[in-house]
Amino acid sequence: MNKKNRFAFVFLALLAGALLFGGCTEEQPAESETGSEAASESETEETVNPSYTENGGYTFGYYLKTGTFDAVPAYETKDGFLTSVPNCNYDCDMIDVDYTTKEEYDAYLLKLESEGFTRYADSGEHGINDDVYSAAFTRDGLTVYVIHQALQSKSYVIAGTKETLSEHLIDSDSYRENLVEGLPTSLTLLDSAHAQSMGMIIQLKNGHFLVVDGGYTTQEDAVNLVEYLEKMNPNGGKPIVEGWFLTHAHGDHYGVLYMLSHDDALAGRILVNGFYFNKPNLKWASMNGSVMATSTTLQWLCMTMKNESGGSPVIYRPVFGQRYYFCDTTIDIVCTTEMVPYINSTTDLNESSTSFILNTEGQKAYIQGDAETGCQRFVISSFRRDYLDLDIYQVSHHGYNTIKVFVDYVKRFGTCIDPSHFLVDSVAESGATPYLIEHSDEFYYQGKGNGTLRMDFPYHVGEMKTLGYDFELYPTWKEIIVPNNYGLYIE
Repeated sequence: MNKKNRFAFVFLALLAGALLFGGCTEEQPAESETGSEAASESETEETVNPSYTENGGYTFGYYLKTGTFDAVPAYETKDGFLTSVPNCNYDCDMIDVDYTTKEEYDAYLLKLESEGFTRYADSGEHGINDDVYSAAFTRDGLTVYVIHQALQSKSYVIAGTKETLSEHLIDSDSYRENLVEGLPTSLTLLDSAHAQSMGMIIQLKNGHFLVVDGGYTTQEDAVNLVEYLEKMNPNGGKPIVEGWFLTHAHGDHYGVLYMLSHDDALAGRILVNGFYFNKPNLKWASMNGSVMATSTTLQWLCMTMKNESGGSPVIYRPVFGQRYYFCDTTIDIVCTTEMVPYINSTTDLNESSTSFILNTEGQKAYIQGDAETGCQRFVISSFRRDYLDLDIYQVSHHGYNTIKVFVDYVKRFGTCIDPSHFLVDSVAESGATPYLIEHSDEFYYQGKGNGTLRMDFPYHVGEMKTLGYDFELYPTWKEIIVPNNYGLYIE
């Protein structure tokens, strides 16, 4: 198939995809309509024709009308075709190309560079487990992410105009300087003043921290997080949070950040160098009534914090397939909000949770916020079982929505930690939590006097440090393990 016919095929597939997915509603011109007449009109208006690259090739603007892709070279594929062009964030869109190869992905990265795009970072020769590959490019204020999902023979191209790329996408020996002698990498699941809440702290060997979510919208949780960071800080001065990861926009996860934004004195006791949050698109956010999901609100919350330089932290957007480097620890992004609609999500805002795997000391910790069935199905469709050999597993949605097919697929569950003060069967699948307990080496939750949980890496079964309760619960909840009864009983 020659180049022109190949792109005509992609264009026809796009029209079919638009009808199927409710995408473009305005008819695109056929290739024959983009000849001398269109070129003459472009020359008359002295404007750049978005249909062509500087080297005379086609751009995505030749096939669809979306400003973010006007300057992005089209993806060349022998047998692939476009299936959808969804909005995936406030100021970016994503193109989904099915039936592509790793060789075509590599060729497209070189094509971007030939058209003047700068490769900022990529996931390396083997990507994540030779299953998922990603790269990020910039040019003239435009950021382009390219992702290849090998098991599904699928590629994604995301283009956005207001993206900032984290320096931690690039490994550096400087991250491993100034290590604190004898300090292990550790993960702590904080106790909460509320019975359902999630706040995690990862301490790195240089004494800096990563925070995941933070906790509920209570002053008690906010004080607890800050005081724990201060207590564990070995370097003197204010604790440094190198990265604060927000899985999704529910108050029992981001609430501590909201409380800090209203307490300058408390917020001023810590430094935050960057936030990592993948915002769902506006339509999804509005359907779920989450004010937090708007970029303006999140930016306002972050501006109340300060980084090491005295300025406001930058908000970065984690993208599926990326790997971040912190000290001697890496974080692999294994699912993000824009990936979930493809496999029939519940449309609950929980499905916008960012899921990632923390790699340290040769072990893996799987962290997923409130990810539900769509996220879990996407992960097992993206990675082979050998990668999902999990030493630590954060139970999804406080114990509600881990599905059995996910439990059966994952190679190993070592230690399960549940950010909840009570155990329940899964709402999505009766008996899933007991099923998970049966398939894990050990299972901890904040109830039964455990409170705050801490594990040092490398972690071995039986070494969990249960630090007990930090405060009285509000509200207090009865522990329930009642088959087919999923109500939450408040005393």
